[in-house]
Amino acid sequence: MARWIPIIVNPAAGQKAAVLNEINQIFHPAGIRWTIEVTHGEGDAFRQAEEIVAQGAEVIAVYGGDGTISEVATAMAGTGSALAILPGGTGNVLAYEFQIPRKLTQAAKLLTTDYQIRVIDLGQVGKRKFLLRVGVGFESLVIEKTQRELKDRFGLLAYGIAGLHALLEAQQVHYRLNLDGKQIEMDGLACTIANSGHLGLPGLSLSPEVNIEDGLLDVIVLRKVDIEKLISFILKSPVKGHSLAGFQHWQVKKARIDVDPPQTVQIDGDIIGSSPFEVVCNPKCLRVIVPG
Repeated sequence: MARWIPIIVNPAAGQKAAVLNEINQIFHPAGIRWTIEVTHGEGDAFRQAEEIVAQGAEVIAVYGGDGTISEVATAMAGTGSALAILPGGTGNVLAYEFQIPRKLTQAAKLLTTDYQIRVIDLGQVGKRKFLLRVGVGFESLVIEKTQRELKDRFGLLAYGIAGLHALLEAQQVHYRLNLDGKQIEMDGLACTIANSGHLGLPGLSLSPEVNIEDGLLDVIVLRKVDIEKLISFILKSPVKGHSLAGFQHWQVKKARIDVDPPQTVQIDGDIIGSSPFEVVCNPKCLRVIVPG
């Protein structure tokens, strides 16, 4: 168990909590010395994590949403430091992926126990690595339409509401895919490249084949009927263990995505530009603390 745990805190995260007080109530009795770095804008979490890694921290904790956690993971990839997730966002998809408690107190308590460490893959677009997925088309529209006010009012349901609006605007486009050297062309509303299959609701995943530790990325093209099914499942609170099958689905190490016309691209909830783009899998490059 690490005796010093630096924590990167995003104060704009979705959940309202007395963050420092809750953390102190767990760490102080356990004899853990903890320090904080507060983010103020995009890129801060990455720079702070780089500096903390250089100081030799064995564990770096992050309180924030999946976007903040993804920034920190990018800085930590390939180092010996382990990532500790303190869920503080609206979706907290990564907490579902690793079965980390969504309540801050319980997640912090994990760091005082005999936790385990999983070594996972990261995807990469340009210099930016990602934990969850890259989306082009419909998924980017959902991110653009899910404003902070909507998240504060409706929580996770905000993504479903934004998804319904985006569905009305989504247009079919033509995809030219280079998948490990194999050329594929098809029409669809969206293309997702997934490292993790979880969608942020208990038991709901894109496919049971998506594995964050298999050294592969999962390329999934969604047609209109797929999008309608996806929104339906999100709004119906699916039962545990349910996955959405039947999509056009390939597993690859490397891919190039061209879209006609060009589309906006999101990566772990952040808009990063537009197509075309290339994506590659970085296998077994990040250590993550999970329940023992």
